[in-house]
Amino acid sequence: MLSLTGIFVNYGHVAAVRGVSLEVNEGEVVGLIGPNGAGKTTLLSAIAGVIRPERGDIQLLGETLLGKAPEKIVPMGISLVPEGREIFGTLTVEENLRLGATIRRRDPEVAGDIESMMERFPILGKYRGTHAGALSGGEQQQLAIARALLANPKLLLLDEPSLGLAPKLVDQVFDIVGQLKEDGVTVLLVEQNARRTLEFADRTYVLRSGEIRLSGTKKELSSMDNADFEHAFLGFHRGERQGESR
Repeated sequence: MLSLTGIFVNYGHVAAVRGVSLEVNEGEVVGLIGPNGAGKTTLLSAIAGVIRPERGDIQLLGETLLGKAPEKIVPMGISLVPEGREIFGTLTVEENLRLGATIRRRDPEVAGDIESMMERFPILGKYRGTHAGALSGGEQQQLAIARALLANPKLLLLDEPSLGLAPKLVDQVFDIVGQLKEDGVTVLLVEQNARRTLEFADRTYVLRSGEIRLSGTKKELSSMDNADFEHAFLGFHRGERQGESR
């Protein structure tokens, strides 16, 4: 469904992403993990059209996304749930959901889909007329996901959905992503919780310093020695300083 080939993204003279290639197949949950500053959010921003790569290609179902603005990419089938959720706190829950369906403004099924989303996420139905800024972090995350789903995406990009949430709410977020997969939604998941992602995703890529350092299936990565995984993730073994040999 999604294919990235040799993607480079620069911020001025700094290379944030260097030659990244990855793929996401239909129906998969694919994890993208790595330390802070690895380039994960930058990569999602490039896919969503927020940032334009210097080199490489990004294709959705064989059609390039390069040069297309975000408002052109969303109708093609990609929705991004950004880090920090970015809900509109002064608008009600229902108004936030209606914004998610903006590209479907002439679709007579929008109203019914919004009601269905409130049934799927009961807390949103309970607080439909409440300003979204009054919701808890976990409730706002449900709203952000529901808003993105109302664009009827083929591919959902989730950027750090568990960031800042209590452990119980982290479980809830992963349950939601599991339900999405059962419903046939394809997901590219950027997560701070590396081990949880490895256990959950069908396949996972490890990104460090803007490059893919490791990738594999759930089975392949879960069977790795912890020290080897940490070396790929961190660039050095725990107890060593970066750049020193073991």
